Amino acid sequence: MTLHLKQQNEPTSAPGGTITVIEPDDHRKPVSREMNWVVAPVYPFRNKALHPVLQRKRCVVPIEGFILSKTATDVSFCFLYTLYKKRDMMLAAYELDGVVNVLTMDSNLLVKPLSDRMPVVLRTEDLKTWLDPMKADLEAIEALMKELPVDALTNVRIVSPAQLGAIID
Repeated sequence: MTLHLKQQNEPTSAPGGTITVIEPDDHRKPVSREMNWVVAPVYPFRNKALHPVLQRKRCVVPIEGFILSKTATDVSFCFLYTLYKKRDMMLAAYELDGVVNVLTMDSNLLVKPLSDRMPVVLRTEDLKTWLDPMKADLEAIEALMKELPVDALTNVRIVSPAQLGAIID
């Protein structure tokens, strides 16, 4: 599986690329900045070494959609996933050593044919809690990572991430 992120008015970004991130400042107010990103290790809440980071360095990545691609028997599949209601998705992430790690979880039924993992899309009502560095209860934070209902997403098959300009505009 290959993951690309599409932010508003920007070309797609592959892991290692630069994206806009929203994180709390010293006064717990959301601020945005540009950072490089990667896909987080699977099940980071099980890694005790990451607990301090997950407790205090959470952020979100606003995107228009995410692209998953896969090659099977010389055939390439590439799909753009967006929210059914046209608004930005907020992906759960954390910062470690100056790099944003985008969290993934088990795929829902719409994504499963292409990948067993998908980015964690936070619900609007959970954003404030996710971004609050004073909320350090890891069980409560991990509970915000809920499966996105299949009917919340829509997908479109595309040839490549470069084809996006014509589709989203």
